[in-house]
Amino acid sequence: MNTLIINNKKIDFVQPEQILNMGGPWICKMLIENNIKLDNVLIDNIVTNDNKLYFIKYIEKSKWQRNNFFQLFYFDSLSDTIFVYKYHFKIIYIESIIDSKLVYYESFHNKDEDKKRELFLEENDLEQYI
Repeated sequence: MNTLIINNKKIDFVQPEQILNMGGPWICKMLIENNIKLDNVLIDNIVTNDNKLYFIKYIEKSKWQRNNFFQLFYFDSLSDTIFVYKYHFKIIYIESIIDSKLVYYESFHNKDEDKKRELFLEENDLEQYI
């Protein structure tokens, strides 16, 4: 089990399992203060910034991989609220999020600079999830 503390909130990542059957990525359940909040969270791509914990969730729409995608979420530790951005990614690895600028890779790692991208996160593309 991996544990993070952000703004005195304990966040556990439990029950890891592999998806895509190619050595990863690995997903898990995310528990905030021992309450299950989300399933299918990528366990090895968590970014903190101020009082926010950014993470990626695997959205499984069907048994066919072509229908599934990844989505960017964040937990606001001050309001105990989870938000989701409307952007969909076929593959993603977050490098950083600073001043609404998401730096990411179209990959599950940050080793290939050719796959590095930037996206400015817009407030109108954000909605409350929980």
